[in-house]
Amino acid sequence: MTDETTNNDGAQSTNTPATTGDDSSQSATEAETTAEDTAADVSAKTSGIRRRAVIAGTLGSPALFGAGFAAVDSFGIPSMPSLIGVGAASPLEQARNGTGTAGQMDSATVTVDEQAAQNLPTNRYRQLHIAEPVRNMLDRDRGDQVRVTRGNDAAVYTISETISGDASTVRTSAEGKCRVSFYEDGSFSDERRWGSLRGDDNCSLAGEAFDVEIDPRVPAADLSPSEAKERGELIETLNMGGSEYAVLAPHGGQIQPFTGGQVTRLRSEFSDASVTSWKLQGYGSDTSFYRWYVPSAELSTICYPRLAELSEQTYDYAVSFNGINEKTIYVGGAAPEDIRQSVADSIDSALPHDGSPVKLGESHYAADSPQTLVNRVTESQSNGIWIGQPIADRRKYSDLIAAAVGSALFDG
Repeated sequence: MTDETTNNDGAQSTNTPATTGDDSSQSATEAETTAEDTAADVSAKTSGIRRRAVIAGTLGSPALFGAGFAAVDSFGIPSMPSLIGVGAASPLEQARNGTGTAGQMDSATVTVDEQAAQNLPTNRYRQLHIAEPVRNMLDRDRGDQVRVTRGNDAAVYTISETISGDASTVRTSAEGKCRVSFYEDGSFSDERRWGSLRGDDNCSLAGEAFDVEIDPRVPAADLSPSEAKERGELIETLNMGGSEYAVLAPHGGQIQPFTGGQVTRLRSEFSDASVTSWKLQGYGSDTSFYRWYVPSAELSTICYPRLAELSEQTYDYAVSFNGINEKTIYVGGAAPEDIRQSVADSIDSALPHDGSPVKLGESHYAADSPQTLVNRVTESQSNGIWIGQPIADRRKYSDLIAAAVGSALFDG
């Protein structure tokens, strides 16, 4: 994988510019992801000259690649995740009925068709077309995620279309097939290269039909973070607290390194605050982003039991730590501008001179859609604060940024 790959945090429709935030993935060593589980000493990262306030006024527009990607990746899944409070059953009730505990919902063994899914752009390698009998058995709908397993390989796909034909057939693109091909010869191989704009289609499965197991429960159950790292798995971590603040890392672990550790840091630094936290942590060295990433606007609550539990209540405010492929820290979300500006100013004041400039989110870094997870979990879907950070700042100043965010929200 390249050092930095970017993915849009969920656009709203094929014709609407993405306004939900841009995410990126970077390779991370084991040492770099230790902060997912422990809070480091922030004082060790605060040395250096404080930068001049003028930096905030010298920002340019987003890089061409980022802006171009937002246009390419603007799409709409026919059924987006439900907003809190919508529908007859709550997210937790639906999760309990389907994926709350192991064994409550059957998985399905199906065949990935030799025929590639039609009308599926190459950058949509996370999408799956599924036969209606399979969808009904799994009790999942369009816009929901499923876990697809082939031997030692596993990846998350979003159901984007129901197809007719063989009741046991599913379809994806050639690039989608290659997401479950890392153990083609019984041993792990990661010699191919890919990017978020175009998935890799250079694998032996690209033109083949093969059997997989589809599970409606996406995260692995009952694994510790260390076990998840060892097995290259995806897990959730939930710490229930009050309903004033929800602090989220929808792409923690090695998907977007250091973001999960920022949740841990903020929660431990401000333990007296009314905070509930949730992290989705994906592991697997350089394959973690490719296999586990789902834009937060597309995350279907019923597919993640701990997220469903968090979503049983709404929160006054929510904060989400994310990664982006830029050289600027963006503070987006649907929260009022004065609150987001206060957070941006706090981060800017805290960073040493070599930190990235800080700017309010705009364009696809605005992250102000009600579908974006950080907004979705708040009252009226309008009080989310989305923090997008380059890998350099996360690597050097992740704890400092988390503390600055907490200071702006909890000490104000």
